[in-house]
Amino acid sequence: MKDNGCLFNVHDLMHIWTVITNLHIILHLRSCVGVPVIRNKVKEVVGATIAVSWEPPLDRACPVISYNVYYREVISQAAKSKWNTVTVSRTTTSYTLYLNCWKEYEIAVTSLNAYEESNFHDSNMWKLRTRGGNWCWLSQTVQVKCLRRV
Repeated sequence: MKDNGCLFNVHDLMHIWTVITNLHIILHLRSCVGVPVIRNKVKEVVGATIAVSWEPPLDRACPVISYNVYYREVISQAAKSKWNTVTVSRTTTSYTLYLNCWKEYEIAVTSLNAYEESNFHDSNMWKLRTRGGNWCWLSQTVQVKCLRRV
């Protein structure tokens, strides 16, 4: 207790107000990361070269530093492969994936700001199946003719 009977003087109250205000700003910046929305809707794609595109987060979100594009093969409902991730520039709103023919995939996109990544589970998941086409990818660099189901 202070000499005048008050618990805090004006200087103490100003310091407490500054701390609370700064904490509010930090918490707001940490929670303002927006979620990109995948534009792609088709369920089946001819070939295995997939152009994923998305809308950037809403304007009220913090500035985006980069995006993460996640993709994985769905082997069955119970068995799914590990997520692969590609990080792309904040100025990019599309990315081309080189996948395998006759497979099912799940694709998601998140955004990153200076403090955190958007919640992966808030991302709209794009589920698709690749078909045969003129060319299919065996790996990121090897293409083969793929006209029929293997």
